[in-house]
Amino acid sequence: RTRSGRRSAERELTKLLAARARAARASSGPGGPWAIPWAIVQCESGGQNLPPNHAGASGYYQFMQATWRGLGGSTPHAYQASKAEQDRLAAKLWAGGAGRHNWVCADLV
Repeated sequence: RTRSGRRSAERELTKLLAARARAARASSGPGGPWAIPWAIVQCESGGQNLPPNHAGASGYYQFMQATWRGLGGSTPHAYQASKAEQDRLAAKLWAGGAGRHNWVCADLV
């Protein structure tokens, strides 16, 4: 009975982990589509175009000012640019997931 219960719990855990992975890969959400998974955007900015925070990150994707400049942002801060420009530069930084380390929330969601 214990083994059967464990197998059942393991199957359920596998299903839940797969669902979480699918949700993390999804890039649609309110105000989207988004250049990176919605769950990360939600964690970083709540989908809001925010002015610089205490660390200097701003915009929908919470770009640090130096990163924004390095990617060729057209404004001093990300939040001053259009969503389209922020999307384009976030996609460039995300690079299909290779750049996930640039977002603290990527490891949390």
